[in-house]
Amino acid sequence: MPSLPTSVSDNLAQVIEEAMQLRGVPTLGAVRQTVLSGLTSTLVGRGMIEPDEDKSLLVELDELMAIHAKKALAEEFLGQEPDREI
Repeated sequence: MPSLPTSVSDNLAQVIEEAMQLRGVPTLGAVRQTVLSGLTSTLVGRGMIEPDEDKSLLVELDELMAIHAKKALAEEFLGQEPDREI
């Protein structure tokens, strides 16, 4: 059985870190709402992520929420190595 994803892409990590600056300790659902509210555009303007990332960030967030629930704390997905076993 494959292990559950325990890390996020570099772009989503950037979004989570920025959302933490704006919202304190957001849930995955709150991070998703922040993306929908234009955070990605801000990060694109700063040159931190590529302009076409909205869709892939939302897909990644939706996959994480399907596994871990939208109330999971987003910061728990930062700084973890890919394929790390829990």
